[in-house]
Amino acid sequence: MPGTLYEDFAARKCQQDLHSAVVSEVALREFLAAGALDPHLAKLRPRNAHRRALALEAIARAFPKGTRANPPRGGYMLWAELPRAVDLAEVRETARQERIVFGAGPVFYTEPQPTSSLRLNCAKASEEELVSGLETLGAILCAAE
Repeated sequence: MPGTLYEDFAARKCQQDLHSAVVSEVALREFLAAGALDPHLAKLRPRNAHRRALALEAIARAFPKGTRANPPRGGYMLWAELPRAVDLAEVRETARQERIVFGAGPVFYTEPQPTSSLRLNCAKASEEELVSGLETLGAILCAAE
């Protein structure tokens, strides 16, 4: 894929991918059969906890006052609920121009919900990019209120 298209494609795929490919499933089977899961998780858990803490601090600093961000027990996704309704489509477009991608909360519900919530990935970006991106997204959200 040409370099000029890769970043946009990767961002959209990350947001829209809902299943894995057969090759990934076979690789996972081999990984599990080799007993590699527990050592891998032992490395990931503290890393994810640190990145979640960084993200929660950035959200508390930069997002609109009253934003609630869940502190999950594990994983690398955060769910943030904004205190007031904002046009998430407009926010997403502005954020995309800054190379920031997030999941708009309503797509994660089975029924339509009047919500201004965001699903945020804490795993892909570097720690510096994570904090900077959340600060920029916070400024965009504050301006959208």
